[in-house]
Amino acid sequence: MEKAVIEKNVTSAVFSTLAKWEKTCWVRAFEIPAHVHLSSRDRHTLFGEKRDGRLHISTTKGVFPMKVAPHSVEISRLDISDTEKRRLGLSEEGGLLRGAAGEVTVSIVAPPQRHVHLSEEDLPLYGFFAGQRIFAKVESDGRTMIFANVLVKRSWGFSMELHLDVDESCASGLKQGQSVKLFSEPGGCTR
Repeated sequence: MEKAVIEKNVTSAVFSTLAKWEKTCWVRAFEIPAHVHLSSRDRHTLFGEKRDGRLHISTTKGVFPMKVAPHSVEISRLDISDTEKRRLGLSEEGGLLRGAAGEVTVSIVAPPQRHVHLSEEDLPLYGFFAGQRIFAKVESDGRTMIFANVLVKRSWGFSMELHLDVDESCASGLKQGQSVKLFSEPGGCTR
């Protein structure tokens, strides 16, 4: 092959790839504070037949209210950013959760996984699938930050929302409800 033909093919491929990267979709982004995901058993221990209510966590620095995720999981865990963990005085061993009907020790403490909620209809529309890892680009206050490894979740309750932990939100200068770009590898979003 001639050098000119090779250069033309390479240039065309580069511009084609760049164009595909620019095909992005927009979602609103939110900072998600510390919260706990409870197993059915722990939910029953904490709240009894009510299945819901106020929850507090006891740590070395005191007792603090804790939000509860609405759905049950197999093993209870506390999703909390590193900064919040230090502020509350939580160790890696977890903390004692207290509800109206009892108490439970949560031993799995982890930063929440950054993720985006898309509806069943939005997934094929934007060329994504549940379980896929994509990118989110946040631009604010003269800063640009690209988050990799954003998990795509199929959602029925709400859609088109990116959820970041407190540390990620602060680092990027994110404002609650701000629009951000989502994109996958070349050939991702089509809208």
